[in-house]
Amino acid sequence: MMFLFNKQISETLKRKGLESEQLPDFIAYNYGPFSKDVYEQIELFTGIGFVSVTDINTKEEMSGIDDVVETEFIDECYQGDSELKTENNFWEYRITDVGKGFVEKELLADLTDEQKGILEAFKRKITEMPIKQLLYYVYTNYPDYTEKSLIKDEVLDNGN
Repeated sequence: MMFLFNKQISETLKRKGLESEQLPDFIAYNYGPFSKDVYEQIELFTGIGFVSVTDINTKEEMSGIDDVVETEFIDECYQGDSELKTENNFWEYRITDVGKGFVEKELLADLTDEQKGILEAFKRKITEMPIKQLLYYVYTNYPDYTEKSLIKDEVLDNGN
């Protein structure tokens, strides 16, 4: 979501008067675009109680964050190929009530209705899109960020 925000939405918001102080950098990595900055921000937000992290496999809340693996798509890609399959750790990130309160009080109040509409439409588009479709979209529109991907062939084959 942050990758596509950087590539598609940030410039539109900038033209509408919303400047970002600093957006995360992304590089090509094992499952497509990767940002160390995003992981560091998630750790910070988890530490201050704005975000909760849950292991989807066990549904137990995690106190810390380890490396995150893309969702169930990876399982489907590597069925029967345990040598290539990564650890079976899938994490769910949720904003907490504390995080929501901060966003509503400190951030949303400064946005125009037009800026909020752009952000809401973007979020809806991304969260309603199936993961396979989202990956295919990123892989076909931003191929430079998929050069090192371990699942590139599977993603592109599933789009056809």
